[in-house]
Amino acid sequence: MEIIPSISFRQEWPVVVSEGVYRPLVGTGAYDSVSEMIEYLKEHSKIYLLDIDAIESNRLQTEVIRRLGLWKEVWADIAPRDIATITDAYIAGADRVVVSTKRMPSMELLEDSVSMSDRMVFTIDYKNGIISPSEEVKSIGVRKLVNKALDIGLYTVVILNLSDNEFDLDLLRDLPEGDFSLYLGGNITEGVEIPDNVKGLILGFQEVVKRQKRD
Repeated sequence: MEIIPSISFRQEWPVVVSEGVYRPLVGTGAYDSVSEMIEYLKEHSKIYLLDIDAIESNRLQTEVIRRLGLWKEVWADIAPRDIATITDAYIAGADRVVVSTKRMPSMELLEDSVSMSDRMVFTIDYKNGIISPSEEVKSIGVRKLVNKALDIGLYTVVILNLSDNEFDLDLLRDLPEGDFSLYLGGNITEGVEIPDNVKGLILGFQEVVKRQKRD
């Protein structure tokens, strides 16, 4: 199964959330530079970038996207509110731009995004239900939302579990069958049996390194 490491960047620096606070991921003794950190991921060809500045303040970290793109294929989760932000991310060098429900104002943005590229990624942020500022998006349900994405022409879907509880994997088993790639990310209990329709996992950088060292 494919593993895509996820790294959060805030103010052009990799961070992790600890006790509700962003803390540096590098320069703390374990990894002294971003290049050293990337070296741990040499067997992985892709990075799922969580651009915290873009997600929280709509300020795209274009230099981070550019730098990471020198090493890996970048999936940039920038939580775009509009097409202009998606355009800027591709100009910065993102290989694939992620439209995620956590800041998606309406289904219209999802529909418009397909006109930008056939390599768009759709992430459904889930915490005891779909996370979105749009009541329409929140209330539609995971299965129907995936169906709508497929109808629009989005064929890479990520379910990102942000709850503290184990994700109900029956939600994945119930998804429509078809020619699309499904990924699961976020809080994933290690050792749980992943459904056959899941192509890969999106795991935090530290979790990826831990698994590599153990294996």
